[in-house]
Amino acid sequence: MLLSFLCMLIVGCLSIIGFLFNKVSISLIFGYSSVIWLRHIVLLATSNSSHIKSFPASVTQTLFGFTAFYFMLPEPKTTLWLLFTAIFFFSAVAFIEIAKNPMKKSFGLNGLELLKHGLAHLTDGSLELESFFEANGEEIDADVGVLSFRNKKGIKAAVVVPNVHPGPFGKLGGSNLPSKIAENFDYPVFVLHSASTHDLNPVNADECMKIANAVKIGINDVKYTSEGSRLVKKESKAVVSAQFFGDTVLIVHSPLKPTDDLEPEIGAASVLKAKKILSGNAFFVDTHNYLKKGADSVNFGSELSSDIIDLAESSVSSAKGNMVKKMRVGVSSKKVCSDDVGDLGVMALATEADKQRTAYLLWDGNNMTSDARKEIEKSLEDVVDESVILTTDNHSVNITMDGFNPVGSAIKNIGSVSRDVVKEAIDDLEEVDIGG
Repeated sequence: MLLSFLCMLIVGCLSIIGFLFNKVSISLIFGYSSVIWLRHIVLLATSNSSHIKSFPASVTQTLFGFTAFYFMLPEPKTTLWLLFTAIFFFSAVAFIEIAKNPMKKSFGLNGLELLKHGLAHLTDGSLELESFFEANGEEIDADVGVLSFRNKKGIKAAVVVPNVHPGPFGKLGGSNLPSKIAENFDYPVFVLHSASTHDLNPVNADECMKIANAVKIGINDVKYTSEGSRLVKKESKAVVSAQFFGDTVLIVHSPLKPTDDLEPEIGAASVLKAKKILSGNAFFVDTHNYLKKGADSVNFGSELSSDIIDLAESSVSSAKGNMVKKMRVGVSSKKVCSDDVGDLGVMALATEADKQRTAYLLWDGNNMTSDARKEIEKSLEDVVDESVILTTDNHSVNITMDGFNPVGSAIKNIGSVSRDVVKEAIDDLEEVDIGG
């Protein structure tokens, strides 16, 4: 219906121009011939990618239009109509074949089929596009960081840092990765965002399940201790914090300017620096909490990346000097019904070490607006000593016209919601054993 309406608008506009210049018959022939170009391209992209099979539907409006005016026009100009129709049809065919060529040369695939599968995912949740990812993906060994908190009843909660990227969008591949992992456990699982880009998107849900299985193995293998440390923050061109959980340190980067993803080499270099200081594991986390349109990723080798790596080493060294014998941990979560927030809503992990209370507040979304971050920080000032605001980088929320939908774009009262969840986590504080 919409396509036919757009074609009628084209014919109508051309008819008005023809009327002004006393060329109504020519303008009608030109108008009804030209719409076959638009109809053929749209039909091939959304329905059937065969030129021959799509031709009858493509020519229908042109044929009906000419038939209607054939008996009304004093000079139907059948030859001219056939010539214009053929020109527009074959120009559409040529345009499509040229447009398909780059994708065909690079991947051996029909680009229109990919477009069709993409539209199918947006309209009915089809996962056909994953077949393209599977055919062109590469196998990698991805590290998965695991922290486990255990109380007298069993596992209280877990923190997971998978070195993959939760994309590309919707429910495809690694999108909605936090839920795909967390649904396999009967206790809260905080899935944090590592230094990773779209190059590290899992190709399908089965690959996400491999991460969940690795987490289960990791939790079974960890050795528990009651020790930890205070949170230590270092600031220069960015903010990097470090806190020990047992002999494992969590290194967390928070940007001071709008930033997209960090290249994985930044996290790897930070971990290597940290391991020179400690004997246990080190996990690098990107808070992914400050975004504006046009923000760039942080490239390895840039001045900012070098600063982040140096801050990581410094913060880990300082945190090692602030170790404590016992830690208390509390958790809380809340589902949030908002277009910019994923299935897991918001989760809070509160820690207490040597009377320092820290809140790790995790929003299930793709980055965060600066206003939302400021509102959350202000709401927690009198609740905890230190706060770390994070997002999961969940790309399931990116089904928008421009793909830009950070946390804070739609949700209201984000400060009060965050405050309530953190308070609940503080009320849940208890001594735990920690393994990582």
